[in-house]
This record gives sequence, structure tokens and C-alpha cells, in this order.
Amino acid sequence: MSEQYQRLFIGPEQLIASPWSSVYLDPESVIFGNSLLDLRNFLRKLQIALTQNETEPEDHIGLMLLLAAYLAESKPELLPEYLSKHLLIWAVHYFDLVAQQTDFPFYQGLALLAQQTLKDGNNS
Repeated sequence: MSEQYQRLFIGPEQLIASPWSSVYLDPESVIFGNSLLDLRNFLRKLQIALTQNETEPEDHIGLMLLLAAYLAESKPELLPEYLSKHLLIWAVHYFDLVAQQTDFPFYQGLALLAQQTLKDGNNS
């Protein structure tokens, strides 16, 4: 599993599924892009500190899913804005990329589950 994780999300080769939103949303497909700055403004406005690790951008899929769970539980009125402006605009594509990786069945299944959860949550 750790080898699969390394290959999918860390490298050293080109990543199959980069876990940062700015890679998908920024015109230059870079980490620390404009979409990350937009997310940081959203977090700052809400006074939410998502990470203390300055080397991991806040737009990492794991952190963004944690933020969705936090908002759903403690600030549900903000969840629709967060989903539509920050998470769903790229996460569906990201999970599509992971779900296509038949050589990584655990992560493929996880991606399919996450896709369905996001779709179900967005429809409620």
C-alpha cells in the first residue's frame, strides 16, 4: 500500500493524481496557485487554521475533505459555498483520475466511495 501511495500521490515520477486543487484549477497547473489563495481567503474570513504545517498547502484533498466535515458539523450554512467554490470544482475530476487506476485497487475503491459521497452530499 505504501508503494501504491507513493506512486499515486508523491512521486518521484509524474503524479497520476496530484492531490492539490491548484494543480487542476490554476492555468499553469502549479501547486500554490490562485485557487489556493482563494481558499486561504475563505479560511481567513472564517478564522479557520486548517494546517500548521507550512509546507503542505491547504488545498490538499485530505485537508479539504476534513474541512468539509468540519463545516458540515459546525457551520453547515457555509458548506454549500465551500463545496461549490472550492471542493467540487476539482475533486470530482481528481477522484475520476484515481478511480481509473486499476493497478491500485484500494485507492480505486476509495476514490469511487469518495465520489459517491460527494455526489450524495451535494444532492442533499
